[in-house]
Amino acid sequence: MIYAAIEVFKIKAMEHLKIIAGEIGPRGATTTNEYKAGEYVKQLFGNLGFKTQIQEFYSIPSFSHPYIIIYLLALIGILASYFYPLFLILTIFSYPLYVLEYLYMKPIVSRLIASIIKRRSRNIIGIYRSGSPKVRIIFSAHIDSTKAAEVFKPQ
Repeated sequence: MIYAAIEVFKIKAMEHLKIIAGEIGPRGATTTNEYKAGEYVKQLFGNLGFKTQIQEFYSIPSFSHPYIIIYLLALIGILASYFYPLFLILTIFSYPLYVLEYLYMKPIVSRLIASIIKRRSRNIIGIYRSGSPKVRIIFSAHIDSTKAAEVFKPQ
């Protein structure tokens, strides 16, 4: 059964892509269109006979926002330190935030922003289980089409 479902999906992959990218359109993180694309994928997984799970979580609309905040902290610290040297602490504090957020993938600032703005996103998971032998295959779909960055706009 799983092989038949996968074959049907492969044949219709371009149709699904046209619906998600064309009819639904851009799907920025935490937007209505991301939700619509999730519903489409959930329905698709159900039609293929997969058990569907949804994981909801708070998210940020763009991964640029935490870096904008970190860079602003550093800039404010540098500029304000000319008048009051204690503000240099902001600049010093911004570096470990950047290292944790970017290099170590510990989204401290991202989680703080997400907890304040409380915008929801979700993962759609399709699970196939066979009877014997026990086989479990998990399908997931990355359904948002968030901008790479606020300042990056290729032509």
